[in-house]
Amino acid sequence: MLRSFIQISAIIFTLEASWFLLQGNLGLSINSIAEISSTKLDYNADVIKTLSKQRADSWVGFALLLLAFLLQLSNALWEMRWQDFSVNKKGAVLSIIACAIIFVACFFISKSMASNTEAKVTQILQNNS
Repeated sequence: MLRSFIQISAIIFTLEASWFLLQGNLGLSINSIAEISSTKLDYNADVIKTLSKQRADSWVGFALLLLAFLLQLSNALWEMRWQDFSVNKKGAVLSIIACAIIFVACFFISKSMASNTEAKVTQILQNNS
């Protein structure tokens, strides 16, 4: 059961990490790119929000990718037995449930990280102006 849990969790975490990394990299809107590339006398709160979300999603994606790598490494280093060639249904279901909970938690972590970054950047820009 444990080996099935590790194998399926590693696969799902890789997918979840890809989601956050893609969201972080593709989250920069065309308007934000235009705003970043133009010069202004003041700052743009929308650009700060977009870049803060991109930063947070990238960090969460990296953490999930690292977790998936560590799970896959532990699975590869674990000695295989003949029972390990089949997939245990309990381990698979438990893995899907655990990964879904972690995925939802990552949304809240990403949102919190983005809000903290946005507040810090806004404070820096307000102090500089």
